[in-house]
Amino acid sequence: MLRKVVIALALAVAVFGAYQMFDADEVTRGKVTVAFTGIDMSCDQCKSQVTGALAKIIGIQASHINPAKDVVRVTFNSKVMKAGWIANSLEAAGFKPEDIEVIQE
Repeated sequence: MLRKVVIALALAVAVFGAYQMFDADEVTRGKVTVAFTGIDMSCDQCKSQVTGALAKIIGIQASHINPAKDVVRVTFNSKVMKAGWIANSLEAAGFKPEDIEVIQE
């Protein structure tokens, strides 16, 4: 009886460990960072609107705006989000990106 419990426990730990490794690997492989250029953020209200639009998008892991260069940098999981969808959301908020560049990290 004790032997069966030990074997079941060891199997459960092995399965859980394999799941954790697989899950972490999937997130890492899906991580993409893109830069949307040509987004006019010359006023404080524009900066706030861009930040607000990005905050509403599910799947974005991080974002950074650079108003001086008119660039919005976004990191997301490509398994649940696409750069084009983010661009469409920015356009819906009134900001049309001129270009989308994938950034290799």
